[in-house]
Amino acid sequence: MKTEEINPGDILYEKERNLLVKVARVDEDGVVKCSAYTDMERIFKTVPPPYRIGTHTADAYIPATDVQRKYMERNLAVCKYVNLPKNNRMETLAYIIADLKAENVELEQRVHQLMDDYNDVVRQLNETEKQHDGKTPKQSSFDMNQLRYHCDTVEMKNKELERFAKAIHSFVKDKKLYMAKATNCPYYQDGPHVCSTFCLECKSCLGIIEGLGVICEKKFAAAKVRFIDVDD
Repeated sequence: MKTEEINPGDILYEKERNLLVKVARVDEDGVVKCSAYTDMERIFKTVPPPYRIGTHTADAYIPATDVQRKYMERNLAVCKYVNLPKNNRMETLAYIIADLKAENVELEQRVHQLMDDYNDVVRQLNETEKQHDGKTPKQSSFDMNQLRYHCDTVEMKNKELERFAKAIHSFVKDKKLYMAKATNCPYYQDGPHVCSTFCLECKSCLGIIEGLGVICEKKFAAAKVRFIDVDD
């Protein structure tokens, strides 16, 4: 990339070290300084001002993909140093919750499909054992290993989603940004009760906080929260 193409807040990918970085600034020597960096597997670090971290110039980077950008934004939203612009943090948080909710639905569907596949393989194995005195075909063994791998992958992703959801729920409860249970919804005529069937089936409902109420997208849009920087 060229130096003039890089702006503060951009998320870039450094091929040499396989790192994602969030740009804080480009110094007078053309070196890109970052406010956060990660290899998406082992590390995720945030950097407080004055952002001295960074040794490579613009030519070492390419723009991050959508998947890489979403990964970085999700982690930043729950980190101690939230470096997203103040005026869109609530919108970003609402986006993250909605995205996690959609991914959780997809994972649940995938788990059901894996269970169907697993049961089908077990049935085939039982039939094969009857026909071949308990000998398992190589292909069936391969299918079992593949299913075991997929199940392990789904379990790992579910744990990651649960960790994000826990952090987001804590943030919402601390800032009191949820819609309180049994109160009237102010966004619809006749004000249906929060946590009613209508409320839970509403597209604006992003999640449930047990005993308190729901996380509502419309509530986020109307919220006005003052974030205090670490240095304030």
